[in-house]
Amino acid sequence: MKTTKEIIQEARALIQAGWCQGANHKQIAGRDHYCLRGAILKSLGNDAFIQLGWSRNYTDVLRALKNETGKDIIVFNDAVAKDKRQVLRTLDRVIGNL
Repeated sequence: MKTTKEIIQEARALIQAGWCQGANHKQIAGRDHYCLRGAILKSLGNDAFIQLGWSRNYTDVLRALKNETGKDIIVFNDAVAKDKRQVLRTLDRVIGNL
């Protein structure tokens, strides 16, 4: 089982490669782009989509991110975050605190 830190690190790498708002995942110019929630789900694996909300790992990741942002991850990604750099900086702070 992956640790919270490993999940967030993998999500960060996905967002670094391509970030989006308004959807878990988008194909843009043939490349994958993920929002914060979509990247977390992808890093958890396909089972996370089936068991969303029931995974302790998912809950731990949500808690770590909310502690940093003070917001739900969807609200942070879609309403608060202005660009990919802001999301990546936030993830770096969370990773550093784990």
